[in-house]
Amino acid sequence: RYNQATINGALMTSTEPQRKTFAFDILPASIIDNIVINKAATPEMPAEFAGGLVQVNTKDVPDNNFLQFSVGSGFNTRTIGKDFSTYNGGKLDIFGVDDGSRKLSSSFPGTQDLRSSTAAARAELGRQLNDVWGTHTKSSPLNTNFQVSGGFSGKQSANKGFGGIFSVNYNKQNRLIDVNRKYYELDGRTRFDYNDLQYAQSVLFGGIANLTYRSGSNKFSWKNAYSINSNDQTILRNGQDIDGDIRYGVRSQELSFVSNRLFNSQLIGDHFLRKGNYRIRWNLNTALMHQDLPDLRRLKYTSVNNGDFYVNVPLNTGAPRNAGRFYSDLNEKVFGGSVDVAKTFKWGNYQQQVKAGGLFQRKDREFRARALAIIRGNNSDNLIYLAPDKIFAKENYASDKFYLDDLTGPADSYDAYANLGAGFLQFDNQIGEKIRVVWGARVEYFLQHLQSPTLSAIEHSATDVLPSLNFTYLLNSKTNIRIAASQTVSRPEFREISPFNFYDFERNGLVYGNSQLTRTKITNIDARYELYPKAGEVFTFGVFYKYFDKPIETSYETAQGSPSFSYWNAKRATSLGVELEFRKNLGFIGSGVFEKFSFFTNAALIKSQVKFPKDYAGAEDRPMQGQSPYVVNAGLQFDNQGSGTNASVLFNVIGKRIAQVGNIDFPHIWEKPRPLLDFQITQRLFTNADLKFTASDILSSRGVFYWEGGDKKMASGL
Repeated sequence: RYNQATINGALMTSTEPQRKTFAFDILPASIIDNIVINKAATPEMPAEFAGGLVQVNTKDVPDNNFLQFSVGSGFNTRTIGKDFSTYNGGKLDIFGVDDGSRKLSSSFPGTQDLRSSTAAARAELGRQLNDVWGTHTKSSPLNTNFQVSGGFSGKQSANKGFGGIFSVNYNKQNRLIDVNRKYYELDGRTRFDYNDLQYAQSVLFGGIANLTYRSGSNKFSWKNAYSINSNDQTILRNGQDIDGDIRYGVRSQELSFVSNRLFNSQLIGDHFLRKGNYRIRWNLNTALMHQDLPDLRRLKYTSVNNGDFYVNVPLNTGAPRNAGRFYSDLNEKVFGGSVDVAKTFKWGNYQQQVKAGGLFQRKDREFRARALAIIRGNNSDNLIYLAPDKIFAKENYASDKFYLDDLTGPADSYDAYANLGAGFLQFDNQIGEKIRVVWGARVEYFLQHLQSPTLSAIEHSATDVLPSLNFTYLLNSKTNIRIAASQTVSRPEFREISPFNFYDFERNGLVYGNSQLTRTKITNIDARYELYPKAGEVFTFGVFYKYFDKPIETSYETAQGSPSFSYWNAKRATSLGVELEFRKNLGFIGSGVFEKFSFFTNAALIKSQVKFPKDYAGAEDRPMQGQSPYVVNAGLQFDNQGSGTNASVLFNVIGKRIAQVGNIDFPHIWEKPRPLLDFQITQRLFTNADLKFTASDILSSRGVFYWEGGDKKMASGL
């Protein structure tokens, strides 16, 4: 939530429309020029971050023509050599898109027409739908990846030329997650006890095409990227629902395929006017996001007192979470532009700069969802015991057997837009030989509007003046002291304010938005000591403090029976921490082999606290959701340029944190620490070929989520 990303200076669109996230692996490493991570804000930066701003810049004109390709395979130790459950999907699933076999026909009637139809007509509609409900097993497939990238440089002179970079990449991964999921009432009694086997195949498929023309002090670039990110998932659940002394056996499943497609295009200009020392940069960009979730199927069987399992659908009514189908389609269009002008001049014999600029972004979203339930008729008593691959065969649809109902509500569709306008004024002053100050202010206006059919419109707007100051004192040629202060913001996503509610199969509960959410305003203060002993080595020690006004968190709304989840603004929160970053070549131990090793680490201790007013009944101050009390990243790298061998071991662990905020009636869900250990080695075979081996998550520790009540700890794990 508190991170932001840009690509070539433009705001990077979230690669998943339901949450804020950035899949950086859609950008092949071969076309990346540099990545800059900013932890302190300046006026020229987008203001929606508090943790870090990741600035990715892709290459323009390569120095030389090149062509690179890589191909790889792999496996997951939890899946290789074992049965892998799946279902009959579409012919194009391997490319991350549905071939249309899951979609509703364009001639399929709308919600009101279906509801007004006779049972016989609705049975006929049921026969028209895809009848794949059964699963089957196969040998676990291998993971696959390949990448091809190339570039050309048509230089006419040292400062004039035309060039381009192109890339295509494909990555298919298979995984199995084994989840034990238990849920408890407030008195400690078990409400349900499930074991979920989650089989998933994910595909990342994309391409990049960048063209650049340079003439003198002018540069024009056209940069394009297209990516497909899909997940084909089968969840098989076995367990029990418990109601007092009665235990109901449960066998249920969810079959889903979701495909996210993102196109991004930028037209970029960079100009230097020698007369007056002006630097002008501009960026026009567009992004098109499409998420397709066709025919998500859920089916639940129940057994009473160890009897036969039957489909849990009452007579003459339907329940989508027990026997239903869900379809959704989301389209988002983003248009934006930015420009900044910098003037460099000398004052007091030192170089100074003043920069001013602005940004505008328009985001439009259309979301449409359809929820179909299967109704059980009076002559279905024998059918409800059939297996998933037979129960909804086309011959079993009839007015007295099974037929469709449409439970789509007015909140299941919405149109939304957001306008972001920003302007900034920034001064970069060198004061003497040792002091540099970057300061100024940014003003951002944000308007968010969402409208669902028959429901009142949701609209929020705010204008924020966001000052910042970055002070650097040069102790000597290798040592800096930095002090920074700034104000930034974090805004709710469309999904978080929409009234749309969705049954989350994995959590066995409803998730819905909160129309009253408002943006978070954050005050950041940082101080850092930096030492750069020699090239490639660094030692930094920093302290930071952040104040959050109305932080957004996910929380329980109800906890009894099947839970429900939403979002809310806490009153205020603070975060106080210390951070150590260290990178050192081990040559100081001894010459020879030690000189080829480097050790690096980044570690932080953080105390965060959500604070409640004294008159807030039943609430106690607690850590912020998702914030760990400590974070440790460490690694050891070996690099022998002579033999072409490079190897690294990476370790990460985070402290116990709140995964889900509770309420006065229900405790928080905590996540236990889970250490991660990765290993990678690359060996040069000959001049133009390398061989790479990677092992990820070697420890394969279980993730444990639990709540504490009295002396008991209730847990679920995966």
